[in-house]
Amino acid sequence: MEAVKELLARYRRYLLVMDEYAETWDEDRLDLLSPGEAFDILTIRDRLAEAYLTPAQQRELERLDDLLVKYGDVVSGNAPPDIRAPRSRWWWHLEEGSEARDDARAERLTTS
Repeated sequence: MEAVKELLARYRRYLLVMDEYAETWDEDRLDLLSPGEAFDILTIRDRLAEAYLTPAQQRELERLDDLLVKYGDVVSGNAPPDIRAPRSRWWWHLEEGSEARDDARAERLTTS
């Protein structure tokens, strides 16, 4: 598996660049990402969910996930249609807004 450090770096790059450009973007907001980039973000997030993260890496992931939720419309608008991901993989359900993440967190708390 690709090193966690590299996965986090790629995830961070995508989200920080999108956040930087979103402030001054004059075009359609969905054009901030291509479909391939959206798919890459989501699959990187899948891999991070399966990786062992240090506490510092987990904190960074949570901070970056806040950006993912912030730009959920951009990512979900460019994501492949009809992905059947489990609810625990909330990032595949960004079209539902922050509720998808909140529901997954609540479910995780009740099962642990």
